Amino acid sequence: MRPDGCTGTLAVASPSDAWDWPVLAAVRKTLANGLRVILAENHAVPLVWLSWVSPAGAEWDSPDHAGLAAMTPLLLREGTARRSAAQITEEVDDLGADLVAGGDWDSAFLTLELLSCDLAAGAELLLDMACFARFPHAAVARLRQRRLAELERRRRQPRALADDEFARALYGDQAYGRPPLGTPATLQRIEAEDVAAFHDAHYRPETSCLVVAGSFDSEAAADLLGSFELPPAPVAGKPLPLPPPVAPAAEPAPGIRLVNLPQAAQTELRVGHDGVARGSQDLPPLQVLNAILGDGPSSRLAESLRQRLGLTYHIRSRFAARHGGGPFMVATSVASDAAGAALAGIRREIERLRAEPVPAAELEQAKRRLLGAELRRFQGLLGLGGTLSQAALEGDPVHDFECRRRAMAAVQPDGLRELACRHLHPDRLVTVAVGPAEALRSQFSDDVTRGWTPTVCGREEIVGGDGLGMTPR
Repeated sequence: MRPDGCTGTLAVASPSDAWDWPVLAAVRKTLANGLRVILAENHAVPLVWLSWVSPAGAEWDSPDHAGLAAMTPLLLREGTARRSAAQITEEVDDLGADLVAGGDWDSAFLTLELLSCDLAAGAELLLDMACFARFPHAAVARLRQRRLAELERRRRQPRALADDEFARALYGDQAYGRPPLGTPATLQRIEAEDVAAFHDAHYRPETSCLVVAGSFDSEAAADLLGSFELPPAPVAGKPLPLPPPVAPAAEPAPGIRLVNLPQAAQTELRVGHDGVARGSQDLPPLQVLNAILGDGPSSRLAESLRQRLGLTYHIRSRFAARHGGGPFMVATSVASDAAGAALAGIRREIERLRAEPVPAAELEQAKRRLLGAELRRFQGLLGLGGTLSQAALEGDPVHDFECRRRAMAAVQPDGLRELACRHLHPDRLVTVAVGPAEALRSQFSDDVTRGWTPTVCGREEIVGGDGLGMTPR
């Protein structure tokens, strides 16, 4: 533990020049009715952002009901014990509000943005939808049909195919290897009773959090929110549900997995391996490392593959840190005859970070980019509310933000190289290529991919003549 109360890591050291950041003005409270809230005042404009956040992400899906977690937040506006779906729509429209629902692997959210003078009406509406939702069979059936149509469209999209196959390659049948939207088979099993049971288990006030950001008085808002009636707490002594364990499948064989899409104009590439969990002490310095490697137009991958070699218009790397882990991934789209050269360029930049220290000026530029972007997010209502919502279920998100900024600012070249050696593994890289196999196979066995497994391995899929049906070889 460092003197400032933040957790230390081998990749950071005391910064040579202290950065004077404004402290995020937000407080965390548990109200008399049991509701946990984060209150962040920002009086720049007379608006307020309300966000209900529950630990109800796709990691909770069972294999037989994949897609249930992603469907549930979208159904919260289909009616409650007090309001019909039409009444909810009318009230949102009368308030001039924006209502958005969604989720990710870790959590689900329901947000409402409206005028500050309508905070009381908006809060009552949002809590009613979040806590007392009803799920009509007809509404569930309509959403199921829309999701099935969306899955059919994804089968035609090289980007979606690449993302899904990369997840399968890394995690197999584990939660992170399954598509969060589900499959046609799992969606057909989801009924209104399943949605209601999932909601009852995972959208409880004692496990959820309400974020309020914008122009309001914190004490008055706390009194208001504490006055609302919430569902009763569970029987005393009953333990709260713990997030399911999420572990990667057996170490996947490194190499290239080819999804043959003859009609594709370009080839989608995904390159990477298993990364770190959201709670990892190394995540803040890894974000600095990633900014240098492939986050933004000034990154090494962008300068090498886009500006110098002209192989792609867009390339990005990231550590997708989730509760139970998550992938390190490089994603890009290239001309099919340049796929081999692009793979070689990606590997070269990864190995370079392991082999030599990053120049101090380049590191400082990356840190300033990251820290500046983070501070800018807190200046606007959408950025402030959205960022707090993402961290609402953490123990103390405000403290964590400050620790993360200090950790980013403290990264030094030697520590960054050591971090790269621990978290970037060229010998474990898994590649997914979605494109015309005829143009790709020769490149993957040529010297241009030197250092990679030279043959297509693992799963290869052949797309039928209509471009739709996929059959494993």
